Amino acid sequence: MLDHSYTETGSYIRYSSYMTHTSTITSKGQVTIPAEIRREFGFNPGQLVTFRVEEGNVLIEPPPRLEEVRARLQSEMKRKGTWGIPYTSGDGWKAAVREKYGPES
Repeated sequence: MLDHSYTETGSYIRYSSYMTHTSTITSKGQVTIPAEIRREFGFNPGQLVTFRVEEGNVLIEPPPRLEEVRARLQSEMKRKGTWGIPYTSGDGWKAAVREKYGPES
C-alpha cells in the first residue's frame, strides 16, 4: 500500500512511498508501470505521460494542463519584459523587443 502523505510542489503533488517496485526496460525502451501504482495514480492505457528529471530523479506525470502552460509562459514573459508585446512573424517580434528594451533583450 502506498503512503498517502504528500506535499504540494509547484503544479504537481509528490506522494511519498515506502514500497519499491522493480521493472525491466525492454529492448524498445519500454517499462511496465506496476498495476498498484497505475491504480493509485490513475494512469490508463493510451494516456500520455511526461518524463521529467528533477534532482537526479525521473518523474512520470500527466502532461501539464493548458492553463498551467499559459500561466508559466505569461510569468516567464513578464520576467523577461516581453509580456504585452504583440507577436509578429519572424524577426519583427525580436525587433520590437529590442526597440523597447534595447539590444541585449
